[in-house]
Amino acid sequence: MDEESEIQSAKAAMTLNVDYLLSGTRPELVASLVRNPPLKHCPFAGEIEGHPSILIGSVDSISRHEEEISAIDEVDGLDLLAYRFSGDEPELMRRVCEASSKPVIMAGSIDNRERIEVVYQSGSSGFTVGTAAFTGAIPSEKPGLLGQVSAISKTCLAVQQSPRRTG
Repeated sequence: MDEESEIQSAKAAMTLNVDYLLSGTRPELVASLVRNPPLKHCPFAGEIEGHPSILIGSVDSISRHEEEISAIDEVDGLDLLAYRFSGDEPELMRRVCEASSKPVIMAGSIDNRERIEVVYQSGSSGFTVGTAAFTGAIPSEKPGLLGQVSAISKTCLAVQQSPRRTG
């Protein structure tokens, strides 16, 4: 979460030739590093605190911050820690997705079908699954990481095929 770590992470992402760099709280700093490589930069929206990271602030303040970040040309999208927010997560997701001119990727504790459904309903461009896959949080037919990836994929397909709820 410090400036030097953020610079090192961006440099490592470019060296490894990854497609997306998610997270970070200093988009202006990283933007100067990722101008030319094909790396997609998606910093955190809102104020982030601690590790594991917690999203703090109001829906309004996070939405305003999203607008500021989206105005940076080298920012390709946003990383929103929706389920690490202590307020109305679905409202936060919906408002940020509606306001954003760039893709919004949800992150943080997306560990069951209900949360995947809410993310899908929000208009999000996607979501990340980290610890949930490693701990086996999603019910799966097969053990291990491959079983989790398969279960998450099946859950996503089922959610996409179900009718979208509104409101």
